[in-house]
Parts: sequence; C-alpha cells; structure tokens
Amino acid sequence: MVGRQDDFARISAVAEQAAAGRGGIVIISGEPGIGKTSLLNAVSRSASSHGARLLRGTAAEIEQEVPYAALGWCLGIGHGTLDPSAAQLHSLLRGVDLPGDGAFSRHFAVVEALLALVDQWCTTSPVMLILDDANWADPSSLAALERLGETATELPLMIVLAMRPLPRGESLAALLKQFYAWGATELQLKPLTEPDVAALIEDRLGAAPGPALTAAVAGAGGNPFYVVELVAGLQQAEALTVGREITELVTVPAGQPERFPLPESLTETVERRLDFLPRTAQQVLTMAAALGTSVEAMELSTVLDLAVMEIWEAISIATEAGMLVKSGDELVFRHDLLRQVFADQLPTSARTSLQLRAGRVLITAGAPAERIANYLLAGDAPLDDQSLRWLAETADTLTVRAPELAINLLAGVVAGSGSDRTAHENFRVQHVRALLWNGRAAEAETTAKAILASRTSTAPGSANDKALQWLLVRAYYAQGRLDDAAATANLVLAQPGLTRWEEGLYNAFLALFYFFAEKFDVGEQAATRAISIGDDLDDPLTVGMGCTTLGGLRYTQGYLDQALALGERVAAAYETCQRSGNRLDQLDPYVLRAHSLIELDRAAEAEEILGHAVVDGLQNRGLHLVSRARLYFLSGRWDDALAEILARQGLPDIFGHGVVTNSMTALIAVHRGTFDAGLNWAGPDDRVGSQTYLHFDSWVDALLLESRGKPNEALDILSEACRKLASGLAGSTVYYAYPDVARLAVASGNRQVLDEMSTAAETLDARYSTLSRRGTVLLCRGLSLDQPELLEQSAQAFHRAGRPLYEGQAREELAVILARHGRTADARSALDAAMRSYAGMDAQWDISRAESRLREHGVRRGSRGPRKRPKTGWQALTPTEQKVAELVAQGGSNSDIATRMFLSRRTVQTHVSSILNKLDLQSRVQIAVGLARQV
Repeated sequence: MVGRQDDFARISAVAEQAAAGRGGIVIISGEPGIGKTSLLNAVSRSASSHGARLLRGTAAEIEQEVPYAALGWCLGIGHGTLDPSAAQLHSLLRGVDLPGDGAFSRHFAVVEALLALVDQWCTTSPVMLILDDANWADPSSLAALERLGETATELPLMIVLAMRPLPRGESLAALLKQFYAWGATELQLKPLTEPDVAALIEDRLGAAPGPALTAAVAGAGGNPFYVVELVAGLQQAEALTVGREITELVTVPAGQPERFPLPESLTETVERRLDFLPRTAQQVLTMAAALGTSVEAMELSTVLDLAVMEIWEAISIATEAGMLVKSGDELVFRHDLLRQVFADQLPTSARTSLQLRAGRVLITAGAPAERIANYLLAGDAPLDDQSLRWLAETADTLTVRAPELAINLLAGVVAGSGSDRTAHENFRVQHVRALLWNGRAAEAETTAKAILASRTSTAPGSANDKALQWLLVRAYYAQGRLDDAAATANLVLAQPGLTRWEEGLYNAFLALFYFFAEKFDVGEQAATRAISIGDDLDDPLTVGMGCTTLGGLRYTQGYLDQALALGERVAAAYETCQRSGNRLDQLDPYVLRAHSLIELDRAAEAEEILGHAVVDGLQNRGLHLVSRARLYFLSGRWDDALAEILARQGLPDIFGHGVVTNSMTALIAVHRGTFDAGLNWAGPDDRVGSQTYLHFDSWVDALLLESRGKPNEALDILSEACRKLASGLAGSTVYYAYPDVARLAVASGNRQVLDEMSTAAETLDARYSTLSRRGTVLLCRGLSLDQPELLEQSAQAFHRAGRPLYEGQAREELAVILARHGRTADARSALDAAMRSYAGMDAQWDISRAESRLREHGVRRGSRGPRKRPKTGWQALTPTEQKVAELVAQGGSNSDIATRMFLSRRTVQTHVSSILNKLDLQSRVQIAVGLARQV
C-alpha cells in the first residue's frame, strides 16, 4: 500500500458506510501498472476480514462478446465452486429454463435474478463486488451492473470498478456517466512520488535504494509495477548489492558490459525478465497468455499436445517467479501487463492458429459453446468439418448464450463454401433466427427476404423455406409492421403443403395482427380457426394464442364475461405448455383475466391474479406492473400506482404496452395539482401496445386545458377522442373519461355532447353491466336530466365498485345540482362527501374545483374534512409503505417482502426508496431503528 494510503482510506470510508447499510460505488482509474490491482487486493483483504461477502472478478479482452462473462467471473459462475444460492442465476446464464424468446427476455431474467440474489445476500452480511479491468467488460455485464448500482445506496452493497483511462466503449461510458450521477467516488491513481518509490524498493529488498539505483528507477515514472519489475530484473541479473541499509547498483569496471542494461520501456523490462525463465516455461506461458487470463494445466496439455507433467513444471516455475498467482480456484497471470507481454511474443498468425486449434480441442472436451465460438472466431479461418458439425448441433444454444458470437460465426459460414448445400441452407436459417433473437429484426427481415428471393431450384414449401417465412412474419411483427406480417401470413396460408399445426399457428398469429390493426371481424375469424385447429390437435399453444386474441377482442368490445372465460382457457393452456417446457412470450396467463376482473369491479380478485403474476415475473417482463398501476389508479391508491409505474421504468417494452403509465403519471399529477410543465409524459407512440390507451393522452391534455380555464377547448379534444376510439382497441376503457366529458359539456352548455356520452355509456353497459359502467350511465343521465336522484345512485354505484375518484365526481355533481335547486344543506353534505373521496387520494385540484363551483352557489364545506397527509415523517407513509417498513425492520430482503406481499421485487424497492426519502434516512438499518422508536 506504499503511496496509496489516502486512496485506501477513501475506499474504506465507503466500505464502512456500506457496512452500516448505505452502500456506494467506487471508480478507480489509472494507467497500466499504476497500482489498481494492488489496491483492490488490499480492499479485498479488508472486506473479507470484516465479514463481507466478496465477489471479485477480472474482465478479459478476449471475452468482450461473451454476454455476462465479466459478471460470471465476479460470481464464480463457471470458475471454481458455485454458491448453491446462485443456482437459478447460473441456470439462466447457461440458457437453462430460459423465459421468453429473445435476448431482451434473457437479459431481464438475468438481471432480476442477480438483483434478487444480491438482495438476499445483503440480509446476512455486507456485499462487495469488485471488477478489475472493467474496460474489457462485455456490454451485458455492464448493463447488469447499472441495475445493481441503482440499488446500492439502499443496501449494504459496495461496487468497485477498476479500469484503464482508455479504451472506454459506449457501454462503459454510459455506465460511468450513470454511476457518477448517483454520486460514485472517483479515484484517479497518480504516479508514486520519489519518496514513495524509495519506500517501495525498501519494502521489497529490505534496504533503501542508493543514489545510482534511485536514478536508474527514475525512468519508471513512478509506475509501481514498472519499478517492481525493473528491480526484480536487476536482482535476477545480480546487478544489485543489498546492504543492511542501502541497496545499490553493482559497479561495473570500465570497458565491461552492463549485467542488466536499463530498458527503455515497461514492456522491455518484462521481456528481459522472461529471459531468465527456462525456454519451455516461456513457451507454455506464451501459449497460455494467447488463450486468455487463466492457466489450466489439463486444457493446455491437450491444446499444446504436451505432457501434463511438462505443463505443471512450467506453471510451477512461473508461480515461483511471481508470474502466476492463485485467484480462487484458478491460476491467473499476476498482472494483465504480464499476460500481454507473453502474448505479444507470439506472431499474429501463430496466435490465430493456436486459438483455432483451442476451439477444435474444446469441442472434443465438451466446453461451453460460447468459449468454443470465441476461439473459432479469433482463429479467423474457415471452419473444418468437425467445427461445422458442432455449430450445426449447437447453434440454438449458442444463440441463446452469446447471440453476437452466433451471428458472427454463422455469417462467416454462410458467406463461405465449406459446408454442403443442405447444411449451408440450415446455417442460413440459423443466422436469421440468431438475428431475430438478438433484437435485430430489420436485419433478420432483410436477410430472410434475400434468401427467399434467391430461390431457384429449391422446391416451394421446403422445411427451410417454411422456417424462413415464419421468421419473416415474426420479424415484421417485432417491428410493429402488422400489415406486412398479415400479408406474409396470408401468403403462407395460401400455399399447399401446410400441416394442420402450421395452419393453426399461422391463424393464431394472423388473428393477433388483425386485432392490433383493429380489423376485428377477420381477426375473430382467424382466432376462431386457430382455436378449432388447436382443439382438434390437442395443441395448447395454438388454443392459448387463439383464446388470447379472441378474449382480447371480447374485452375490447365490452363482453367481459366472455373475455374472462377465454382468459381462464389461456391460463389452462399456459399451464399445459409450461409443463412441456414451451413458454412463448405470446402466451400470458394473467393479463386478460386481470383486466377482465378490473372492469368487472372485482378488484381484490384482480390483485390476487396479478400477485400470482409476480411469481412468474420473468416470463411477462413486468407487464403486470402496468396492470397493477391501472388497478390502483382506478381504486384511488395513487401512491401505489406511482410505485408500480416507477418499478416499470427501464424494463423492456418493445411493443409499447407500458407507454400508458406516462399518461397515468400525468393524470395523477393534474388531479393533485402538482403537474409540472417539465414532466416527461410522452404520450402514445406508433407501437402497437400503446394504441389500447390512446384516450389517456387526450384525457391529460383536456384536464390541463380545463385547469387553465379553457373548458370549451378541453371538451373538443376529449369528446372527439372518446367518439373516435369507442369502437377501437380503447373501447373497453374509454368510458373512464366520460364523467369528465359530461362535466365539461355542462360547463360549455353543450347538450349534444352530453347526450352522446350518455348514449355511449348505455351502449357499453348493455353489453355487460357492471357497477362502474352503471355508475357512469347514471352520472351522465343525471346531468342530462338534471336529476339528483340519479347522481346519488351513481355515487353509490361507484362506491360499491371501489372507485373513489368517480364517487367524488358524482358527489360533486350532486352537490352542484342540489345547490342550484336551493337545497343548500343537502348540497353541503354532498360536497363534504366529495371532499372525503378526493382527500383520500390527495386530489387537491379536484378539491379546489369543487369548492369553487359550490362557492358560486353560496355553499361552503360543512366540516374541515380529513387532514391532508404530511409529505415527510412516519405519518407520510402510505399503508403499503407502512407494511413494507415493518417487514424491512424485521430483516426481510426486498425479495422476501415481495413474496409476502405479492408485489414485484422492483415495486418493493420503489417503496423502500420512498420510505427512506420521506423519513430522511439513509439505510434500511435506520428504518428498523426509527420504527422501534415509534412503538
């Protein structure tokens, strides 16, 4: 630790803070050899001695295209003994029991499993994750670390990254920008001062350097690794005289050559040290360095075709010379600079040949697919027959584990001519599949179309053509190009030779395309055909997909009983598929049932269904959070809705299903009177999922206009949206805005719009009557007919439905009509009831509006009503936050609490962040202490 005491102290301060419950992030940067690794060694020893769980790894340059390679080194996955608690994460990284059908699904699953695992570990001890040479880390590992860093300040978790100033790719630069925004501690290691260099030499040799040695090492520029290697070389060459107090260069008589001429660079210093190693040891280390960071005797023996004992002898010599060191259960080069110098001894052509041979040898040894692919690509040569057979057998596995490696390897094979025609055609299909899996749908489309267009002699309807057509349909769908997807599906369905199963599957997807394109008639026909074929073949996947679309259509049309029944069939099909290991993203067993139950005003049952969705959260990638947010919005649990919305941020959403949460956030802000013009609430985009809630965007715009004194403009916007969307994808929920349209119509004196909304509400209610739909009808008709009795019935219906915002609106309208009829006491009572509903949601804008409207009729509130909930302190916590705080105080991890409360782990994390913010605390430990004082 010579010269690094201050740096170590700064890191230790963050570590102490982490041990107390509030973690942090440290970024260490500096030139090669400046002492980053030595500093990490000291930090690691300190962390272990204080009982922290240490997760340490070093990223390797050769593994930059292997997803989660750097993370795997830190967690010991694939390197040494695996912690049993990391078994699920290990399975996901190996591609076992993988949810979804794309790389984004895999990443979400891996990250969620990582966060849950670290969260669990943090309940028993502080956790320190250290990644050295982070500049070589793969993008997937860096993305996972970003999510982990987001939780660091709320856990006893410390993340330490060490890296060179250059190179820094886009992924690392983005990660560092985010870490610094979160307050990461930055350490830039500087060269050692001359006194520090002298102390370092004295520590190594037992005596201080003399003037000549001091002058000799000055050329090292204060780089400790350079100094140590230079002194070791001088000592190895017997060019030093070590006395009791002074170490000095050996004086060489005039005319005689220097025993160890001073090198001009660090690389030359290391190279000269290699001259003292036996030639066999040099060769073994050179070959090992070209293959990676670790040294494995059996593997080297096979690759180099040398006896194991010969390899072990070379390794023993290198270990004694300090070239190799123990890292966990493996031997690694003491410093990456050493490895680089060794690797550079090998000409480029020889290095690529060695890596190609390593790939071939590892095929026989049954090594992981991504490692073999890495070597075969580095070999930069056509694959031989053995490698081609391996790729044909392993392409699917490689695509899941390392899609970029699969794409590059398959692209090389497809561009070459080393495989026979049949195998070549299979590789072309695999290439398209890998592109689609990795989210490169446009490239998959282009490649598939080019292959299909090039067909001359291949018979139509071949297995490969069918596979390409299916991939092309999915590529169109992934880009949201529903018309193209439907057109291609119809062309395929018109071709002869389709199996019944293929016909059913294409109809199931075709129904989905038509549904999102709002072509409901043909969509229903296709869905019905898919279900019929699926039933005939006893194929649960086809049945489930057909029922999903038909159920969505019935839900959209308002036939909720039919939608719920179809949702039950989807759930049954999903269970059957899951037992057989078939889990496609297109089959979701929860959302259709939950949405139907929400609209049926069966909120408790909907919440229970969504609680079960938490258990399978890796499959639906958080779509249940959108459903929960809508449920809580309608139920008046707006803080819980916002927590779900926050938890939803950052999750993959290629179809735009979560876009509505932006508008929902804005709606809550408008009602609470906290809307900020700078609020990011971008409305619906062109993705298919966002089309189901298009009216939310207009709803926000209209309420903002009303709040700014422009009711006529507000009415125009909102009534037009309701009129336009009632028969489309938004048809089942557009009535949410009818009460606001009715109020604006009354304010604008527009009887036509008021009657139009009344009729629309009645039409929807006639399809399947619910309390909330009936309440909407009664509210609109009550205003149209100026009948307070209908408004009273409306308020009671909304109360029984559990929709406090609408109950408040009905009571407000009732108060206005009663006041206008001269029934002041009754009006005041209705106003007080409306205030209670609004206050429970902190709907300050609604409170102000209602008070203003009644004040015009000389009616003021009869009581002060409930006190406004404070913004800070224990009284500021919502009921959900209070329960979360109690479980935190009991030592529960976020995952434990999520399981007990049927919430997602992300939602619990959001609640914990809110609790810490409201209580002005910094750690979970402080929550426990503070709660104990409240008792």
